[in-house]
Amino acid sequence: MAKVIDSHHGFVVKNLGDSLLFYFPNFAGAHTCDKFVNCLNCGLEMAEINADINKFFKKEKLVPLSYRISADYGKVSIMKTNFSPNIDLFGSPVNMCVKINSSADPNGMVMGKNLYNAVKKNTDFVYAKIGSYSLNSEFSYPIYSVQRKPVANKPNSTRTKKLKTY
Repeated sequence: MAKVIDSHHGFVVKNLGDSLLFYFPNFAGAHTCDKFVNCLNCGLEMAEINADINKFFKKEKLVPLSYRISADYGKVSIMKTNFSPNIDLFGSPVNMCVKINSSADPNGMVMGKNLYNAVKKNTDFVYAKIGSYSLNSEFSYPIYSVQRKPVANKPNSTRTKKLKTY
């Protein structure tokens, strides 16, 4: 997964048990949907390589792997302490990704309202509101699934490019 993230110019911050925290720093101050397509392509590529990963796992006699991908947009703070060489991210988008992640289908991707609002005009993807995260009766944050638009000549295909080998 780190290779996929790197190929999309993202940065892995840390491994959180069975999760990866990563971000795309070049979007700071960006408010056009084209700036966010890379993020969606990265997440969807991660979802699309699941079958390839599991073919390798089967050959190695390992159990199949499933995962969920969640993304959101917003301001984060980057912190580095004197006690660790690693950085950490804090902020609403990080918290929201953790909260909405379980809403994704296995090997699928969801996003929060802020990222959806930034990309919804891009027609290369199919979006669907699938629910919302509610902290209390006063706060409800919409959650959207995202998929690639099917390729015109292949009705069952959602891949738009050949997957890279890692």
